[in-house]
Amino acid sequence: MFKEVRIGLKKNITLKISLTYFGTFKGQNENKKRLNKNNNFLF
Repeated sequence: MFKEVRIGLKKNITLKISLTYFGTFKGQNENKKRLNKNNNFLF
């Protein structure tokens, strides 16, 4: 039982890490798009 709980925690942690990683990655792409739009607007 204890092993199962640990495995569940491990899965939760990896899921959280992947979610935050993809979240920041997506956010960076959105920021780049916004910057490009702003640059196009300025020039």
